[in-house]
Amino acid sequence: MNFNIRRPYLFLLLSAIFVAGLLAAFRYLHAFQLDAVSIAPERFAGHADKLALESGKNVFSLPINAAIDCLLKRHDVLRVELDYDLPDGIAIRVNEAVPVALAVGGGGRTLFSLDEFGYRYRFDPIKNKLDYPIITGLKDCREYERADDLSLGVILRQLARLKEDDMDSYLAVTTIDLLDQGDILVYLDGVRFPLITYPGKLCRSIMQLKVFILGIDPDLDQIKKLDLRSDELIIAVK
Repeated sequence: MNFNIRRPYLFLLLSAIFVAGLLAAFRYLHAFQLDAVSIAPERFAGHADKLALESGKNVFSLPINAAIDCLLKRHDVLRVELDYDLPDGIAIRVNEAVPVALAVGGGGRTLFSLDEFGYRYRFDPIKNKLDYPIITGLKDCREYERADDLSLGVILRQLARLKEDDMDSYLAVTTIDLLDQGDILVYLDGVRFPLITYPGKLCRSIMQLKVFILGIDPDLDQIKKLDLRSDELIIAVK
């Protein structure tokens, strides 16, 4: 029986065989024996001995999932990222969250960073150099806990979207105040008055403001607040 394999498929087949052989070699060759485990930040480095990542073992045969689960059992660990530092190392990063906004806690004495899921981390101004929006009016909660304010998740997703689509507009947002009725007040750098809008309309409202100012060129001297909650109307409160 004869088999005919088109050249592109033959190339893919040979590539798969090569990769499988390479992975098998990585798993069993002595060249990939574990020599060092690094954990960042430094305060978690003392837990390396508890992770069952035995030195001298092949890095591809180690109980990686068990090591991650061991770290996640701590109350102050929300996420763990593990990378192979080939040929003989493993690098673990704990709680390396990317801030989307900041929140004030501890009775106004502590500044927390909020990731896109609403979890709070102690803010590190040296590591995180952007001017993040500050969200006020949140319920107080401790570090590594998730803030359960109903509108917060919507606001954080809107900010993450704005950061990705229009970094200049994201950096212009200085403060977002949560109001009792579910609305938000948005303060922008260079704009004298705040915007009142809904959490789910944050991005759209900022775009509306740009059109309003650049396209219409209104007299803004007497405006105390710009109401952008309506889809069709822009209401200037004097």
